[in-house]
Amino acid sequence: MKNFLITSCVFFSLALHSTADAGQINQQLTCQAHLTHLKSKLEAVKPEYGPAAALVIKNGIKAYQTFLKTKHIDPGMKSFPEMQAQVDQMQALIVSKYNEQFSQARYFSDNVMIVSNCYQQYPPESKSDNAMVRAMIEKLAEVSQQ
Repeated sequence: MKNFLITSCVFFSLALHSTADAGQINQQLTCQAHLTHLKSKLEAVKPEYGPAAALVIKNGIKAYQTFLKTKHIDPGMKSFPEMQAQVDQMQALIVSKYNEQFSQARYFSDNVMIVSNCYQQYPPESKSDNAMVRAMIEKLAEVSQQ
């Protein structure tokens, strides 16, 4: 599996090299996959963190996923529509690996670091999305210390 992931990343980097976001598509897909992983854990962590914290995290994830997809990933993939199935498969594999790595029903400081790094590289353009994503990161930082 690890070799598949490495091979896939290299393949996608080479295949997407001609797009404007060539070097960034893999990073954006990884950010998107991590957000999907965090979203999948929301119901499991809600009892521990409370519905208010879960709502802040959910809204931030939704805003950030939409931003990444519409402003970065989809435009970069327009040149390669036949690769969408492979991209979806790679993203599912990344989500699966995150689910294995962070299998407990809680968020970790590593989750915060990953999302923070994504945010630093790809901050949302709108003020409202930016505020929701920042609130999500702050809430993740808070609950990861519990």
